[in-house]
Amino acid sequence: MNAPVPSFSVPPHALRTLTAAILVGFALLYTGWITYVIAADRPLDFYTYLLAAAAFAQGEDPYTMSSAAQEMLASQKGITHFARVYRYPPHTALLLLPLLQLPPQGAALLWVTLNALALVAGAWSLATLYPHRYSRPLALGLMLCSVPPLATLLAGQVVGLLYLTTVLGLVWLARSQVVRGGLALATGSLLKLLPIALILYLFWRQQWRAGLVAAGLLALLFVLATPLAGLDGMQHYLASAVALGGPDTVIADPVNQTLTAWAGRSFAALSNDQIVLVGRIASLAIVLLTAAVCVPLGTSHSFLVREVALIVAALQMIAPFTWYLQLVMLHIPLFVTLMTLLPQRRRKTIAAVGLLTLFSNLHGLFWRPIAESLGNGWWMSTPLFLTLLLWVCLATDILTEKQSLHRKTTPAQP
Repeated sequence: MNAPVPSFSVPPHALRTLTAAILVGFALLYTGWITYVIAADRPLDFYTYLLAAAAFAQGEDPYTMSSAAQEMLASQKGITHFARVYRYPPHTALLLLPLLQLPPQGAALLWVTLNALALVAGAWSLATLYPHRYSRPLALGLMLCSVPPLATLLAGQVVGLLYLTTVLGLVWLARSQVVRGGLALATGSLLKLLPIALILYLFWRQQWRAGLVAAGLLALLFVLATPLAGLDGMQHYLASAVALGGPDTVIADPVNQTLTAWAGRSFAALSNDQIVLVGRIASLAIVLLTAAVCVPLGTSHSFLVREVALIVAALQMIAPFTWYLQLVMLHIPLFVTLMTLLPQRRRKTIAAVGLLTLFSNLHGLFWRPIAESLGNGWWMSTPLFLTLLLWVCLATDILTEKQSLHRKTTPAQP
């Protein structure tokens, strides 16, 4: 983080022009893509959220609704494409209650557009963590050239808002704006559970005030939702969340990019239980190593950004399911890693990151024909390999700096 900044010959006005060009690229690409998504009626996950919101509005529990009741409700709302099981936090559905007043496609257009804007706003905000002039075009360019954002918009997923709340939490905590940072992380945790790990990190890092604020706001938001979702609905969600966290079934589809899915693709001769065991051992190793890397040493602010990026990378590998569209979150460790490597001029590592990023994007575009031609083997895990490389780069950089700091602060033996 404190390495000398490389000198670039690109003048500031050229970087501003590049940033403007990237924003125009966002406008053109996302406008065209959203138009296709809505016209083709593709945002399946959004319609699932909307049906859950409609169920809550009618006093029903979307977590226990029968398929017949879901079909009837969908018919009433004019929705034809949706997932049959709702397993998201109730807040994701409750957020959509105002959209029930709109036609389904109009609501989908508003929702997908909101998530697209969240992706751009998040990348813009993430760049403010660094003083380098090239940080903003780099952050925006990485997002524009990434395939997972298109996948998440196609599904009508909430990942855009999850990404934005995580970035804002990181930015505000880095600026010592504890209440704002805690609120952002708490809000993200109520959209999907993964940011809860970042709240736990604050306690692990002995950032008691920030951790208590985030945990307190999370509890408050959870309680405030109870009158709308109902006590039974909240209990059923907690039960489904626990069940979702410990699946015994291996989903080795190419769109799943976890360590367990990799084990399923790589060791097809093993039994289901053996693959689950391999995945859990590998995931546990990542958890323990991540905790060890983040052991408090030095001021928390000097390591906060890299450690949060490290945890975000780890979460993608150890979660029960990390569908390709969720890899929007990988933008955070990817950007932070490059902003760490560029000042150090580690060209070979930068090239490796760039190559795996390219392969990860190609995976998102062509995974189906590749799997049909070559089979569903370990080679269908390039997004996971990119995640692991980013994790290794961040962990190595953090440990190197902490070891140097430890040597400086340890008194010499007589």
